[in-house]
Amino acid sequence: MLQFAPCLSKIDLVQDIPVLVENGVEMITINENEIFLDASDKKLVEIRKIFEEAGIEIHSVHGPGSKDLISFDPGLRNQSVEKFSRLIRHLSIAGVGIMVFHGGQVENENHLASAFSLLLESLEQLVKVAEEHHIVIALENDPYQESFPRGFCGNSHILLKLLESIDSPWLKACFDTGHAHINEGAQERIGDAIRNLGIWITTFHIHDNDGSGDLHIQPGYGTLNWDEFVSALQDIQYEGSMTIESEPWAGGTYRCMLEEVKALLKDSGADIPDELTLKPKADWLKNFPSGWKNSDLVIRCQRCGHYIVWTPDGGHCACKKLI
Repeated sequence: MLQFAPCLSKIDLVQDIPVLVENGVEMITINENEIFLDASDKKLVEIRKIFEEAGIEIHSVHGPGSKDLISFDPGLRNQSVEKFSRLIRHLSIAGVGIMVFHGGQVENENHLASAFSLLLESLEQLVKVAEEHHIVIALENDPYQESFPRGFCGNSHILLKLLESIDSPWLKACFDTGHAHINEGAQERIGDAIRNLGIWITTFHIHDNDGSGDLHIQPGYGTLNWDEFVSALQDIQYEGSMTIESEPWAGGTYRCMLEEVKALLKDSGADIPDELTLKPKADWLKNFPSGWKNSDLVIRCQRCGHYIVWTPDGGHCACKKLI
């Protein structure tokens, strides 16, 4: 069964935890790695206890900038590996299971020719640390672009080759839908990329955009084909967790975002037990002309701009306008 974790760019342990609990959040991803990277062992244990007492699992944490993992300069590569290694150890103490990170940035064609071997060397060192501390490290696909500088892992084939070369249960893939959707027409389709990576995917970052840039819009409010996404999930039999790597749409709550995303993916065929849908109820549609009676029709609230989420009790939106 799919599970969903909202993503927090920064975390305030005093102010944010009560809000998450109030919104029924049981799992989160944190992009702010400094809170772990710079903490003492005692502080890391305190952080772990705070989340455990709140009933919230820290699903994953995003690593720091990874540009130097493929630097030509061995000193810079070693510094980067040491920084990542320290974070891996600290995440283990804090009870975090996954560290997500990028494979570095290539500056030009000459760099591109050497990047694979340089990154492979860094990954071999990080995997040893990950195994020692029982942390899965997940290499994320970069946004696709042709010009330099650019992320090295811009398609699933490079990512797969790296994973297969290391061949460790401690090195997996994090598939980012927003990155894959950028300039999707000029490269591989999202569904094809997911199927290509298959069992190597340990988690997802799901967010939306218009295909031109990394906008991090809540799923459903961009142009990504979520039917294709869910079809690919089913083909690889993925039933794990995924991070919603966006803020709630237009001032909504975390609870509202979770409901909308679950309804969106359930309508696309995902195995989600909640009785949620974005498709209007038949008895509500009967008041419209016959041309509106389309099973694919979804509607948005004129007041708050959110999709209407339908449950057995009726329809509601972010501003709690009942239909």
